Amino acid sequence: MKKPRISTNRNAIEIKDHYKSKVTGITNELSQWKIANERLTSSDLKQNITLLHGSADDLNQMLPSKDRFDYITSIDSAYHYNTRWHFLESAFKRLNLQGSIGLYDLAIAADFLHKASPIQKNIFKFVCDTVSIPIQNLVTVEEYEEHMEDIGFEDVQIEQLDRRLVFGGLSRSFDQQYTTAMKYGIGVSLSNRIFLKVSSFLFGLLGSKPWLVPIIVKGVKQHEEEYDGP
Repeated sequence: MKKPRISTNRNAIEIKDHYKSKVTGITNELSQWKIANERLTSSDLKQNITLLHGSADDLNQMLPSKDRFDYITSIDSAYHYNTRWHFLESAFKRLNLQGSIGLYDLAIAADFLHKASPIQKNIFKFVCDTVSIPIQNLVTVEEYEEHMEDIGFEDVQIEQLDRRLVFGGLSRSFDQQYTTAMKYGIGVSLSNRIFLKVSSFLFGLLGSKPWLVPIIVKGVKQHEEEYDGP
């Protein structure tokens, strides 16, 4: 039996090819959507993959009312949603019983708001505004788990990752891309050079400061349950 899944467009084709599932992918990045569609057109997977361009903030606005899924994934995107909790609520309603959700996401360090100086808080707010993280999404790991359970998810598991490896690795990756482009004369526009440099700086900052915690999140829908919101 082919199990339906929902994911981002950039992951949809890989998931379908590996798991032999029916997959729906959503992205608000027009370029990603176009590239994914071009790849899909040249493959034999089209009948089992649906690619949508739009926001996953509220799945009810993107999907037909009858669509249900066994698995929903959100990789490196849920902290951008306005808000994450609206997404999780609509995702819960879209899951079949025993279906699960998996996310790579961000939580705020438990001690940060108590120990941070006013200057540190202002810098942190600037970083969040720059990378489009709504303030409502900034909760601790414990608060995140409570929100998941309030929505109705059970068997909630949250694994905290080493920020120095995650953010530090991203910072080095952006820096290496910039260095390689400059070394070999690869045509990179001024805006892209600025993007690479700023991204390297911001992720380096997040890797060195105990502000955000990268997390892997899983939750299972074991019962139908009403949810009134956080």
